[in-house]
Amino acid sequence: MLFFHHVLYLKRLKSGETVIRHIYNTHFEEVEQVAGLKEKWLSLHGKIDAECFARVLGDWMSNWSMPRNGGM
Repeated sequence: MLFFHHVLYLKRLKSGETVIRHIYNTHFEEVEQVAGLKEKWLSLHGKIDAECFARVLGDWMSNWSMPRNGGM
């Protein structure tokens, strides 16, 4: 989206950080949130339907634990 708006990655935001620093920071915060959600889900083991638990965990593993092409 930055390309379409011609925003420079080194432009400073109101917070004082650059656009690229903001992108990196929010990316890593989101990764931490996903890890936290996995731990919350694992805490439900034995408390919900086993088939549902396994299906969701399998989906998570196939979608989040594998490195993405061009990812960080």
